[in-house]
Amino acid sequence: MGDLKSKKLIYETRSWRVALLLGLAIWTSARLYYFMFYVIEKYVDSEFRFSSIYSFVKHMLTNNKS
Repeated sequence: MGDLKSKKLIYETRSWRVALLLGLAIWTSARLYYFMFYVIEKYVDSEFRFSSIYSFVKHMLTNNKS
């Protein structure tokens, strides 16, 4: 198989397999992000509302409640 030289084909892949895998990757990323915030809110600190993973890490490093 040779190199892909068509610019149109590089940007537009019309394959059901690629579309399915891309959709699956997006869906699993969203579920993982939601799950992380659910676990943080329910089991780590229910009083603090985190806006991102960075804010959670910052909160854990500055407010160590050992």
